[in-house]
Amino acid sequence: MNKNKQISSHWMRFKVSTLAASITSLILAGLPVQIQASDIDIYQAGGTGTTKIYLMLDVSGSMGNMSLATDYAYQYAYDRWRDYYYDSANICVQEDLPNDLMTSGHIYAKKWSDVYCKVDLSNNKVKNDTAYKNKIKDTCTATSDSNKFNCYTRITNLRKGLIDVIADPTIGKDIQFGLGTYSGNAITNKTNFIAMDPETSNKGTLIGYVQGITAGGGTPIAKAYNTAGKKFTSQSSSSNTSEACTGNGLYFLTDGEPQGDTNYSIDYDGITKVTTNTLGSSQTAYWGKIGNYAQSLLKSNYKIKTATVGFGGGYYLTATQKTQANITIGDKKYFDCTLVDTADSDHRNYCQWGAKTIPNRTNVGGFGEGGFYTAQSSADLVESLKSFITETTVPIEGSTIGSSTIPVDALNTNQLQPFAYFPMFKPLIETQDQLWAGNLKKYNVIGGTLYDVNKNLVYKNATDFNSDLKDYWFNSSAVHPDQVISYGGNLSQLLGAKMPKIDGSNNLVFQRNVFINNDSSVGDLKSAETILKDGTLTNREYLYGLLGYSKLTSADLTALASKTTYADQLTYLKTKDASKGYQLGSIIHSSPILLTQKGAIVADTGSLGSVDREDYVLFGTTQGVLHVVKSGTQNSQVIDGSAVATGSGTEEFTFVPKEMLTKQKNGFFESMAMDKSKDKNSGGGFFYGVDGPWTAHTVYEPNFYDATVDGKTVERDGLQVKADGKNSHQYVYGGLRMGGRSYYALNLSDMTKPKLMFHIDPDSTTSGALSHMGQSWSKPTLAYIKWNGQRKLAMIVGGGYDEKYEDPTFTNSTTGGVKGNGVYIFDAENGNLLWWGSKSASNANGTQDGGSSTAINGMVSSIPSRIKAVDRDSDGLVDHLYVGDLGGKVFRIDLNPNHKADDETKKFVTNAFTFASVQESGKNPPRFYEAPTFTIHTNSAGKKYAVISLASGDRSSPLKSDSTAQDMILGFYDSGVTAITSTVTTTVDLSNMNEIYKANPTTDKTGGWYYRLPITTSNSKSYQVRGLSEGVALDSDLYYSIFDPSKTNNGSNSTSTSCSGGIVGVSTAVKLCLPFGKCGTDTAITTVGDLGGGIIGLNVGPGSTGGSRKLIFNKIPETCKGVACTPNIIEYTTTNKLLPTRWYDMTPYVGAK
Repeated sequence: MNKNKQISSHWMRFKVSTLAASITSLILAGLPVQIQASDIDIYQAGGTGTTKIYLMLDVSGSMGNMSLATDYAYQYAYDRWRDYYYDSANICVQEDLPNDLMTSGHIYAKKWSDVYCKVDLSNNKVKNDTAYKNKIKDTCTATSDSNKFNCYTRITNLRKGLIDVIADPTIGKDIQFGLGTYSGNAITNKTNFIAMDPETSNKGTLIGYVQGITAGGGTPIAKAYNTAGKKFTSQSSSSNTSEACTGNGLYFLTDGEPQGDTNYSIDYDGITKVTTNTLGSSQTAYWGKIGNYAQSLLKSNYKIKTATVGFGGGYYLTATQKTQANITIGDKKYFDCTLVDTADSDHRNYCQWGAKTIPNRTNVGGFGEGGFYTAQSSADLVESLKSFITETTVPIEGSTIGSSTIPVDALNTNQLQPFAYFPMFKPLIETQDQLWAGNLKKYNVIGGTLYDVNKNLVYKNATDFNSDLKDYWFNSSAVHPDQVISYGGNLSQLLGAKMPKIDGSNNLVFQRNVFINNDSSVGDLKSAETILKDGTLTNREYLYGLLGYSKLTSADLTALASKTTYADQLTYLKTKDASKGYQLGSIIHSSPILLTQKGAIVADTGSLGSVDREDYVLFGTTQGVLHVVKSGTQNSQVIDGSAVATGSGTEEFTFVPKEMLTKQKNGFFESMAMDKSKDKNSGGGFFYGVDGPWTAHTVYEPNFYDATVDGKTVERDGLQVKADGKNSHQYVYGGLRMGGRSYYALNLSDMTKPKLMFHIDPDSTTSGALSHMGQSWSKPTLAYIKWNGQRKLAMIVGGGYDEKYEDPTFTNSTTGGVKGNGVYIFDAENGNLLWWGSKSASNANGTQDGGSSTAINGMVSSIPSRIKAVDRDSDGLVDHLYVGDLGGKVFRIDLNPNHKADDETKKFVTNAFTFASVQESGKNPPRFYEAPTFTIHTNSAGKKYAVISLASGDRSSPLKSDSTAQDMILGFYDSGVTAITSTVTTTVDLSNMNEIYKANPTTDKTGGWYYRLPITTSNSKSYQVRGLSEGVALDSDLYYSIFDPSKTNNGSNSTSTSCSGGIVGVSTAVKLCLPFGKCGTDTAITTVGDLGGGIIGLNVGPGSTGGSRKLIFNKIPETCKGVACTPNIIEYTTTNKLLPTRWYDMTPYVGAK
């Protein structure tokens, strides 16, 4: 400082197998993309990127000896002749240091060179001055005498604080410091950025520069700031991390009022000048320049944050002032600059320059956004610098890009909704976190990719997405520290509108509807509040974590459990405002499905649309919760940011399976699920919760009503699900995947009163059919069957998954070796077992008796797949089932369409056999995790046959490098299924199949075709490219997503260029042609495009017209122009017409009644 005056404290005064689909009143809703993301092996550890901090330090004269009087004097005065400040009360008298001062093994102040003063608080002049005594205690160093303190100059405290930070072992090689000083007109760069690697001499070098800092001169902030900023903009990154992953921060420190340098011209060094906000006034032009430069640095590709630090006595705050000015929201801290006295604009401008914008405030920050800090001691400086390092560091934590879900319109199955439901979650690998937090958002689908409501692209590229996107469920009132995961979506609705509150009668009111199956009985589910009032369910107090108190601690839960009444618990919670919050688990495999309770189809500009809809979205999360959320009442897309429907994204209710209170209750809280390394039986391991894919079965009844359109009354012929469920219903079914072995069915005809229809619980039995079930991976297939002469709605599932398959070399060839080696058919109304087939089953006849079974030779491996159901005559009854297993086999099961209760000779199952087996000698058998695709074709002789296509791949170990793998895309010909009476065919193997896309291929084999997925080599390892998703057949084209584990996000075997957690492996869409696999004269398989990093399933979305559809990609759509241009991504057009065939693929969302 060169202002020769007292520096006063101015602070605080103050997405089908076939294109054709029937329009019917019964819909099985949902899109068969079941692999949002897969096993967590594909996610690399996150951590952080390189952090670069440039320290620009004020070393003006006021940092030196004179700071003793200005900071610590009881009564200080100015000696004009000697230009000297002193304490006229002789309380702080300057002395030379009698000894060197050391910290962290380094000298920071030298005897006879640096000065200090000793303050005795027992002195009569000050012993009764509480304010002065508190200030000395806050800012000076205590001695052995409780009344005596040693007070040091600002430059001494600066050296000590910096040395302590640099020497700190937690400051490692990922942190780089640069150092500059300014005083008078001298701007000195002590060193460019050097990494704080403890295995180098860099720390010592930087400490040496700090030790040499002395004070003297003025405070030219604009010039100093510009010099510091150019240290970032003029240098390339010195790490292998991309600039997007590098945290850049400029730490600017001064001890008083900056010196105005109005005439200084800022050099922007190639970055774009930003002038959105204005700092200062017309009378302080240099502040305007500084404000513009701060915004420009922040908005540049370097994303440089600026922190400003007020150092020394002029920025001292009392305890009361600190409480008022320092604001904490979530885990973020802010400083309220409006509480700075406006009488000194320099002080307020300096604060605003660095301050972070306070949520829902427009009068603080907007410039540097690194924070404003006050520091009077070396300890304060250490705290401010470490806080800024944390603020600047970029977490590589992965807001994952997976497959969004684009539901089939339940009211018109010929169309897909123009909306996508987009899951996000944050992989936390090298931590003890058992739960990954997530969210679900709703976006527009336009031209093959996603946009937000303001028509901003969701995807930045194939590996990352844009920030500050406003989805349909955005709630601006939400406050959450993670602005990527929580910005918008269902979570923002919980945080913004569902927090617990105190009503006018001082009652604590919960605003979230949480239901649980408290006992084994079916019927109405019990609300969490009812269970808490009842006071008998074990661990019931953990439900508070789902009712808006997600920040409670284990101590809080102990206290709650000790309360004798529900009222006492509520009284306790009233004191826990800081513990309020919500978190959602991740949506990994539980693909969202659309539930439509009502609506009407209308003709609009030549196509069919819908109006007056009541839509909900259902999805499960790893937190152990099933969510039902209002989708919103949009009748069309909103692409201008307006007319986002009120209530969109609002949660209708959540269902918590009671078993989650035993298995993973700690996941209801934000800081308690931290025992991943523990044994599962002891509450450890990763929490999967309700991670299974669910499906819906909807039956509508007519709904005739009048509506007003353009001022006229029109009659609507609508469809609806009535709450009484007599002539219509909304049923949902699903499992837990790795979260358990259960299946649940809920009646959601009345969304306000969800009912449990049944719970299939294999854990409750050690013998019989259910005991052979594995983890409930198989997505339920809902279809009608002929049972005892009656039409019956059935739930058909695979036996499930056995964790023995976590070993990539594991195979099973014996009965009883694994769980899940079966196919099960349950009564979809009550959960009673109707039939099951397995090598483990004892009955070879499969008669009509309740609980009948069929022994199927060869069915010895687990079946986690969805079951493909086929209706051969379009009578609405399933005739055939197809499924693959984890042992390289495919099975066909033929059901008896004439099954009667009084005819013992007519079995329920007419044929159940191994249709194909494709294991090769010396290799691990291929694994089929997904359902086959079924299509019907006609040969040259006019005879029909089916093609059953699948892709193999080990999902359990997606990154395993294994030269013994044999993954393929296969198409099996089945002429037995098209016979008048279906016949058992000879088991197909690779010897009677044509291998396509190879040199000199054979074409005379009659069993089908196969394409060997390549084995790639990277870093001396061999990686099997594999198929981990269901295929999609559109017209005569067959698409698969194939996963290459040798690549990373950017499509190479190098370091990912995305700052998103290092997802290993890339998914690519490929196209084959039906029925022969090979497309025309092509010599290689067609690559359609990259789907993105990780295991990404194919997603079919709407095309450019209402009835068209195309594949959706996680990237900006490419434009194809000109007559000779052939777009790589084909658009398919659907039309409503009568089909001259009786074959019908029972897709998960189409049925008949």
